[in-house]
Amino acid sequence: MTGAVTADNKDIILKAQEGDMFAFRVLVDVHKEQAVRIAYAITGNLADAQDVAQEAFIRIYKNINSFRFDSRFSTWLYRIVVNLGHDLLRKRKRLKVVFDNDNDARQVQIKDEKGADPGKKLLSVELKAKIEAALTSLPEKQRIVFSLKYKKDMKIREIAQLMGVSVSTVKMHLFRAIDKMQKKLREYVR
Repeated sequence: MTGAVTADNKDIILKAQEGDMFAFRVLVDVHKEQAVRIAYAITGNLADAQDVAQEAFIRIYKNINSFRFDSRFSTWLYRIVVNLGHDLLRKRKRLKVVFDNDNDARQVQIKDEKGADPGKKLLSVELKAKIEAALTSLPEKQRIVFSLKYKKDMKIREIAQLMGVSVSTVKMHLFRAIDKMQKKLREYVR
C-alpha cells in the first residue's frame, strides 16, 4: 500500500472488503483510539468502552461488504460504537432494576499535581467528583452529548451524525445538559 493512510482511505476499505486482513488491521489501527474514546464518553467506564469498541470492529469485520461509501467509513464505524454503547447502557438499566444492588460507582481519575498545595489538591478532587456526579445524573442522551462535546471536543455536526439525529436535537440536548449541570453544581456549592 502506497500513499498516506487516512481514516477513510477508499483503497484500504476496498481491500478489506476483498478479505485482505492487513487492510482490515490498518482500518482498526487508524480508528481504534477514537472508537474507545467515543465508547468511553457513553459508558463512563474504560473496560466497557474497550469491549464496545471491540464488538464494533467485530461487527464491521462481519459486515464490511455492506459498506457502500454513502458516508465516511469513520461515521459508519462510530455510529455502530454509539449504538452498541446505548445497547450496553439499556441492558445495564434492566439489570439494575432487577438486581438493584449494582451501584456502578464511577471513579474520578485525578492527575497528580506535583508540588500542589494539599488543600488545593483536595478541593480539586472534590470539584471533579461533584462535576462527575452531576454529569452521571443527566439523562443518557444529554450525558452523551455533553461528554462528546466537552470531554472529546467534538463538533455539534459530528455528534449529530454519530447519534443519527439533527443538529438542532443535539443543541437541545446540550442546552438542557448545561442547564441541569449548572443547577446541580449550584446545589453542591450551597
